[in-house]
Amino acid sequence: MSISQRAIDANSGPLIQEVPRDPTDRDRLREEWRVAADRFVDLDDHAQRLKEGKSIFFDELVAELIATGLRVGEAERTANTCQRHKDYLRKMHDARRDAARQRVEVENRDRIYWSHVSREATDRADRKMSR
Repeated sequence: MSISQRAIDANSGPLIQEVPRDPTDRDRLREEWRVAADRFVDLDDHAQRLKEGKSIFFDELVAELIATGLRVGEAERTANTCQRHKDYLRKMHDARRDAARQRVEVENRDRIYWSHVSREATDRADRKMSR
């Protein structure tokens, strides 16, 4: 058997081998940031809709109370202290809190990504200087 034939037999596997991916790969980090950002947009939209709907909800409560025979001032005071209004406000504030937490998560993902980019640049500079 010739030397070239032995070399071919020894390398009978694929000529192009997969390069193992770094677990801190930029594509994965970018995707994690994108998913977190999409979630933040959804949560922020939900919180904004609740905030904008607060006055509509309050006016509906007042109208219901006026229809039962209360005067406007009494209806407004009663609406402000009723459990439905408190639940709505709690829901609105919880949505705002969830959106704020997600914004922090997006900023953290962004920080991790740029930290990785910076570390790669530092490694390249170190390798270049060590030549």
